[in-house]
Amino acid sequence: MMAHRAHGRQRAAPLAWTAAALAAAHVPAAVALLPALAVLRGPVGMALALLALGLAAAPSVRRPAGRMLSPRSAHSLALGSAFVLYASVGLWYATRLRVSGDEPHYLLMAQSLWREGDLDLRDNYAREDWREDTPGPIVPHYGAPRADGRPFPAHSPGLAWLLAPFYAAGGRLACVVALAALAAGVAALARVLALRAGATPEASWLAWAAALGPPVFFYAFHVYTEAASALALFGGLALMGTGGWAAAGAAGLALGLLPWLHVKMIAAAGAGGAVALARLRGRALLAFAVTSALTAA
Repeated sequence: MMAHRAHGRQRAAPLAWTAAALAAAHVPAAVALLPALAVLRGPVGMALALLALGLAAAPSVRRPAGRMLSPRSAHSLALGSAFVLYASVGLWYATRLRVSGDEPHYLLMAQSLWREGDLDLRDNYAREDWREDTPGPIVPHYGAPRADGRPFPAHSPGLAWLLAPFYAAGGRLACVVALAALAAGVAALARVLALRAGATPEASWLAWAAALGPPVFFYAFHVYTEAASALALFGGLALMGTGGWAAAGAAGLALGLLPWLHVKMIAAAGAGGAVALARLRGRALLAFAVTSALTAA
């Protein structure tokens, strides 16, 4: 009985601390004493509350008969609940705030790919096509020019390729839903990788809850490359652990896509390649090398 009560107090601790912090954020005297508390009044506070709920509830997810969920059911629960969270918050956010930073440029690239089949954005900027997502004004982001003088976009094209059909289906809101699905995959894969590293099923849910929060939480509904990059990296590592040449080939494809999402991910792709060299042998290593070479080419 004493052990059961101690376990209950341990599980309730994250909720108690979070509730106290969120309550203090709305007390003027507390904010005056510690101004940083004010950030908990916005999305950061929401993320903290959701993380605390996950930490408190996830280890006790069981079937009515007391048995733990099957691996397939647990994975579906991890993926589905993360998607519902991210999509709900993302749609709430996207219907209230306009895009900012590099977001309108990624959306304009997706729009141009779908409607015109190219990444020559000069006509898109001239028509002010970005007004579909923001009142602007938008300053063009151009990179190095092609041989014929047409400028490349300054941003890598991978995310635009991924989002183009979603943009065609429903504009920015459909893209937000797609990004929520990618971010949910990151959280679910964090749990899978924790299990493979030797974590207990209960502890793997803590890994899931930790991945569910920042920074993935914030990138789940902003049109940036981080969610897609994290999924490609986590997915590549997870696929390498399944064995077989087909999974290894898929891992090479996932890691090879990283530089296409953002040039800063070249180092991560190289690190993934080093892991493949250390872990894969025979046909699996060959399949990884072939698909990696294709993405590089």
